[in-house]
Amino acid sequence: MKKSTIAFIAVLSLVFASCDDDWTEALPQVNPQEQAFAVDDITLKSIVPEAVNLQEAYMKDNKVKLFTESVNNLPAGSKIKYELQFSKTADFAKYGTLVCEMDSDTAVVRASDFQNAYVAAISRGSKAKQLYLRYAAYIVKDGTSVVRVGDPNTYLGASQVKVTPYPSDLVIENNYYLLGTINGWSVANAIKFDHSGDPYDNPVFTLKVNISESDAASGWWWKVVPESTFRNGNWVDADNAAYGVVENGDPAAEGSLVGRTAKNDVGAGCLKMSGDLLLTINLEDGTYAFTPIAK
Repeated sequence: MKKSTIAFIAVLSLVFASCDDDWTEALPQVNPQEQAFAVDDITLKSIVPEAVNLQEAYMKDNKVKLFTESVNNLPAGSKIKYELQFSKTADFAKYGTLVCEMDSDTAVVRASDFQNAYVAAISRGSKAKQLYLRYAAYIVKDGTSVVRVGDPNTYLGASQVKVTPYPSDLVIENNYYLLGTINGWSVANAIKFDHSGDPYDNPVFTLKVNISESDAASGWWWKVVPESTFRNGNWVDADNAAYGVVENGDPAAEGSLVGRTAKNDVGAGCLKMSGDLLLTINLEDGTYAFTPIAK
């Protein structure tokens, strides 16, 4: 009886990153390959717990256990490799990838690798997030040819897990506020920057300002405070309780945004530009920039 076969040709570059910017551990190069192997020949049983703390997993044995496998009708000289895909959304519009390692019949990934892939694809923050998981399976024969099990849209072992990444030294509050010449230096009446999304995923805050020629001539002074200082209603002597520049009176339209310490305040900027400007601050890079708004 003539066997039905399906031919697949693909080049795999599996990377630690999102689908838009992949960073991979490469599987062997793919060659034309015939297979008589069905998706139903693989059964994956999820053993992922409801929640995983990556730092704790790293300290224990640096492993995150994912699933156990049961395989039938595997061609001689072949083995199966699995690629984990993880995403914040069920449609996997953006996802990270990791190549799984097999420990007997149990698939694992290194917690340290998961952390790196998480930061690249999900968030730089330390807040726990619910992730969707799925797996692509590949038959590797003689360590040279690779065949995708099923078709490019075939995934196995769908599950979910709440992942807590490593603690982050970076602290970005949800909101930031501008004060200075614009509002008479009132912390309680500071002006809120525009922002959307998680501040660790999007650390850029913006605010449109208008500076008169007279204010520019005399110097338009400014500083930035985080939400915690704004809610206090007055200046706070604490680390990162206010942001400004290194040298008080710096007129630069762009440069480093510096946070104060508990003992030492930061300088205030003193802009000499007039007109409609967009102030952009990046709390991850520690930068600021005033740019003219096109009319």
